[in-house]
Amino acid sequence: MAVQSTPVDKQAGLVGGLMYFMGRIDRAAPGLDYAEELARLIRTKDGEAKVRAAAPRCGTILQERGTSMQRWGGALREAGRK
Repeated sequence: MAVQSTPVDKQAGLVGGLMYFMGRIDRAAPGLDYAEELARLIRTKDGEAKVRAAAPRCGTILQERGTSMQRWGGALREAGRK
């Protein structure tokens, strides 16, 4: 599992990213059987390549969300000072 091979100081971010994308999937495909879908993906000849190809795009999405959260935090701090 990717989390187990990830340095301890990076695991929380990896789990948070996983939960973010699971939420997106749950909204788009309620009731999806994750185990079956992952097994299906693994069985395809280019499944690993598809996952690797999606990684940069997913990373960009997570960076954008992280930047937004920092901006929201700053705005909330400023609002609390007024």
